[in-house]
Amino acid sequence: MKLQKELLIVLLFFLIDDLIEFIFPMDPLFEQFSFLSQCGFLSLCLISYHTSLATGFLFSALCGLIQDLLFGVGFPFHGILYGILGCCVSFLSRSGKEGILRKFSICFSLLVLGNLISFGWYRITGMIQVHFETWFVHHELGTMVFNAFAFFALEYIFGVMERYQTIRRHRIQRQEKRKYRRLRLNGK
Repeated sequence: MKLQKELLIVLLFFLIDDLIEFIFPMDPLFEQFSFLSQCGFLSLCLISYHTSLATGFLFSALCGLIQDLLFGVGFPFHGILYGILGCCVSFLSRSGKEGILRKFSICFSLLVLGNLISFGWYRITGMIQVHFETWFVHHELGTMVFNAFAFFALEYIFGVMERYQTIRRHRIQRQEKRKYRRLRLNGK
């Protein structure tokens, strides 16, 4: 897929994240269990998995800046964080075998790392005043469980899209071969 389409897909998943957050709001006092959907970040990881380091960094940084502008607070924070994590995804995908468990371990560990960095940043800047244990139990565990299921759903969606692109590409190649044969037969 082209990066323009991929950017639209990531933005669509950021919108879905906002919709899920609207339906299931987070508890700002961290007294009840809550979760945060991060389908946008996971789709960003799955796209960055197959790109070069520079493309992964730039694409992820752009998506992070767009998320900061449209959906979040702390303007440059997610742009920088997503850029670094996208570059890490691109780098880690280069070594080793291709497989869904490998993709899951890379994307999920970077998701948790990103959440830990975000918690630290928000704690340092005073945006949240909750202790780490409370945040982890009441927020991060639910986030990890929800996003583990979301990862496999997104992997399925991206697989379907990739198969569709492959079928479409083969149809176009077949049509071009037919046109070429007709031209050769008509030209002789």
